[in-house]
Amino acid sequence: MKIVYAVSSGYYSDYRIHAMFSTKKLAEQFIEKAELVHEKNCTDMDSDKAWIGGFSDSDYSIEPWTLDEEKDVEVHTRWQVRILADTGALIGEVYELHINERKHNGKATVAEKVPILKGKDAIDAESCQSAKHAMKLAVEARQAWLRRKVASVAVRLIERLDREVI
Repeated sequence: MKIVYAVSSGYYSDYRIHAMFSTKKLAEQFIEKAELVHEKNCTDMDSDKAWIGGFSDSDYSIEPWTLDEEKDVEVHTRWQVRILADTGALIGEVYELHINERKHNGKATVAEKVPILKGKDAIDAESCQSAKHAMKLAVEARQAWLRRKVASVAVRLIERLDREVI
């Protein structure tokens, strides 16, 4: 496999690749040239604020990249939904592309006392088949959650009645 070297700088939204090279030595030479230009043109400026074509003298890295490394990966979609457990209202629906992750038939989980939902329970479901399938899984999980809640209330009620009879 062939490796190339990217000269980059920045982080997150400020990240950029400036140039690509076939050897690490060529990438290092590019950085040396950029630093010389920076020093020559920015002697009268605050170096923290001086940028030449988006290239800072103190913010660079050389990243090795393997060409064609991802050519055989599997790419698929995964749909996710979240509904409120108590009302069944749809809170959110999203799909994502997943690379090199095992496909699955779907799953649903209960998220208890979710802070962003003011302590309410939610049902999270995901499916690699379709958004409709993810929603079906969420609804089925909600029904199971409701049955558990009803059973819990029934047990407490029976225990209370037993205490009152005795």
